[in-house]
Amino acid sequence: MQAIYILYIVLSSTFGISASDGRTEGEIVIDNGKLTIWGTEIDAEWKYSSFMTALGDPERKPDDTPQIEVYDSKGLMIWTESERKEITEFKVVFLPDSSYTIYDWHTKGLYKGKVIIQGATVDANTSLADLTKAVPQYKWEKNGIESYDAAYNGIYIYAQFDAADQKLLWLAIGLDDDNSYD
Repeated sequence: MQAIYILYIVLSSTFGISASDGRTEGEIVIDNGKLTIWGTEIDAEWKYSSFMTALGDPERKPDDTPQIEVYDSKGLMIWTESERKEITEFKVVFLPDSSYTIYDWHTKGLYKGKVIIQGATVDANTSLADLTKAVPQYKWEKNGIESYDAAYNGIYIYAQFDAADQKLLWLAIGLDDDNSYD
């Protein structure tokens, strides 16, 4: 057993592999309309309880915005609806965004894991060009000065980039269903 561990250490330092390569634990995965967060598949209606199973209890709930729950250490936020029965949207924060850091509900920490959309890994170093090339089925459109949105197979995504569209600041991911905000 010790020989296998030593071989792993040598291979990982030589080739840059890690124990999590090829697994969905510690990742957010969107694949053909299904969402998995850290190995937990989220139900089709995005029930609040499903997110709590995946994420655990939020670290804080800002007083001025009760429908938002924040996971500072994970770089994640969720928006609840219907008296916390469903999740409308969740936000993955890769880099600071000065237009949002003034709000109490913005995360104090950054997301360190992987986001995998239709097999493509997305992180802070993903440019707009990289994103549109990696997942063209989302048909990205500019919806503001630095923001883009798209939907595919029942899931919508908002992507906020830096001014040069070279760094991904955050993704807001939601269920594109008929009963949003009910």
